[in-house]
Amino acid sequence: MIKSLITLVFAATLSLAHTDHPAQNNLKAHLEFKNKEVHVHTQLTAQPEVGKESFLTLDTRSGKDHSFIELADETIEVVLWMPDMGHGSAPTQISRVVDTNGDVVPGRYTARNIYFVMSGLWEVQVVITDKNGQKETHSFNITLPEGIHHH
Repeated sequence: MIKSLITLVFAATLSLAHTDHPAQNNLKAHLEFKNKEVHVHTQLTAQPEVGKESFLTLDTRSGKDHSFIELADETIEVVLWMPDMGHGSAPTQISRVVDTNGDVVPGRYTARNIYFVMSGLWEVQVVITDKNGQKETHSFNITLPEGIHHH
C-alpha cells in the first residue's frame, strides 16, 4: 500500500514537470555559455502558436552579476529544431534592440521569423559562435499542441 502510494505520488510529480499543455510552456529560459561566463536570458513575447510568427528576446549577461554585456567577437543565432521529426523551420533573424533615441541597447537582441510549422516538441537552440568559428549551443523545449493552425 505504501509503495503504491509513493509510486503514485512520484508519477504525479513527474507529470507536473512535463510541458505537454501550452499553458505550461515556460516562455523564459536561462542558458549558460563560455564556462558560465556568459548567460543568455531568453523570453518568448507570447505563447507560440503553429503557423504564427513568434518573437524572442535575448539578453546577454555577465555570469558574475547578471549585468548586461556585449558579445565581444561572437555572434548569436536562434535555430528551431524538431527532434522527433528530424527537421527545423525557416532561418530566424536576429536584430539589435534600439531605444527611443535609436541607440543600440547593450546586450539585448530580438529574434524574429520564428515559425513553429507544426505541433509537437520543438527545441529552441541558441548558438553563440566565436571569431574562430567555434559554436556553442544550448537549448530549451517548447511543445505546441494539436489545434488551430494560422496561415
